[in-house]
Amino acid sequence: MKNLITFRNKKLKNDKIGAFKLPAGKTCPFAGECKTWCYAKVGTYRFPCVKNFSEESLKATKQDNFCDRMIGEIRMRKDKGMYALRLHTAGDFYSQEYFDKWLAIAYAMPDVLIYTYTKSFPFIRWDYLPDNFVIIESEGGTIPADKRRKHAVVFMDYESAHDAGYVVCDTSELVVFSTNKIGLIAHGANKNLVGSI
Repeated sequence: MKNLITFRNKKLKNDKIGAFKLPAGKTCPFAGECKTWCYAKVGTYRFPCVKNFSEESLKATKQDNFCDRMIGEIRMRKDKGMYALRLHTAGDFYSQEYFDKWLAIAYAMPDVLIYTYTKSFPFIRWDYLPDNFVIIESEGGTIPADKRRKHAVVFMDYESAHDAGYVVCDTSELVVFSTNKIGLIAHGANKNLVGSI
């Protein structure tokens, strides 16, 4: 059985963070303006092998054994040095049932940090989140992020992010665990869509 956790993203790999992804767009029910520029629809994400892998991951999430499969893989990856797992380097929580599976996985693996950027706020069971399951609300969806919680905003440049009091996580994702105001810097084609992630 193929592993669903990857270490292809250089920034995440440097921090010993594994990644789990789904197909962008079709698993993003609350996407807003981000649909027009989604980074997960360009670059290597367009390669057939990458698209097929994302589709296989989506199919796996719908299987009855998904929780057991992921718990086993997370345990194996942790034993090999994985520090944390980032969900949805592409895609998002596409249903309540799917979110609840990750909630169960987080409860089963209390010694592993699991985190995600999301716009699927209606599916989040805030009162039931264990300490090791970190949710980062992303601006730019059809529902505004609650900026009293941990959230992320995209800025045009570092100065704007710092002036607004946001910590930029361009070189390392580890800052997401130490701040509620995460700033990301727009790059390339995304520069005209500041404010969303």
